[in-house]
Amino acid sequence: MAARREPGVSLAWMARPLRGLVRFCGIFFLCAVFAALLGLPWPVYRWLSMVHSDVEGTPDLIVMMGGGGIPSESGLTRAWQTAYEAAKYPKARVLVAMPFEPGEGGARRSAVQRELQLRGVSEARLLQEGYGRHSREQAVRVYELCKEQAEHTRVLIVTSPEHVRRSVLAFRKAGFPKVRGRGTEDQQLDAKLEYGRDEAADSGSRGAPLVGRSLMVRYQFWNNLQIEVKVARELAALLYYKAKGWI
Repeated sequence: MAARREPGVSLAWMARPLRGLVRFCGIFFLCAVFAALLGLPWPVYRWLSMVHSDVEGTPDLIVMMGGGGIPSESGLTRAWQTAYEAAKYPKARVLVAMPFEPGEGGARRSAVQRELQLRGVSEARLLQEGYGRHSREQAVRVYELCKEQAEHTRVLIVTSPEHVRRSVLAFRKAGFPKVRGRGTEDQQLDAKLEYGRDEAADSGSRGAPLVGRSLMVRYQFWNNLQIEVKVARELAALLYYKAKGWI
C-alpha cells in the first residue's frame, strides 16, 4: 500500500537560490574585506571628489549643499568649510541648499544659518533654498533664484568629497555654466597613536594579542570599509542621475 503524503507546500525549490544567495554574499563580503585591506576604494573616492573646471577667480556665490543637519558630522564639516571659503572670498554671497526643519524659514534662521553666523558669516550674506529634497531639485531651485544672473555667476559648491562630482554636474545641467566644487577636508590627527606592551594601560592583560603598533587594524581598515559604503552609494546615485538625464 502506497504511503500517504501529508498535505503541505514543499519549500525545497527555495534551497538552491538560497544557497546561491548565501554564496554570493560571502564572496561579496570577502571582496569588500580585501578591498579595504588594500585601500582600493580611495582612487574612486578621489575621482568622485574632483571634476574638471575652467572656472577661476573669486566666486560670486558659495553654495553649501545640505548634509545631515546640525549637529551632525557632515553638517558641521560642511558648515566649517563653507565659513572658511566665505572668509576667503568676503564678497561672495553664501547660500545654503538644505530643506527647512519645522518652524524654520522666513524671519527665523535655520540651524545651519545660525551655525554659519557663529563661524563669522554675516547675516546679510546668507540665503537658504529650503525646499529642494535632493541634489537635482536643489540645483534647479537655486537656478530659479539666480536665473537672471546664472550665466555669469561663478559658483563654488561646498559638500562632502564623494558628493562633489554629482553636485557640480547637477548644477551645470540646471543652467550654471561656471561651477566648481570644494570637498570638505578632515583634520588629520598628528599625535603618536602606536603603543607597545610596555606602554599599554594594562600591561598584565592576557588573551588577544596587542595591536598597538598596527594602525591598519585599529583604524585604517574600518575607515576603508566606511569609504567603500560611501563610494558604492555615490556610484549608484551617479548612475541614477545619468539615467534620469539630471547630469
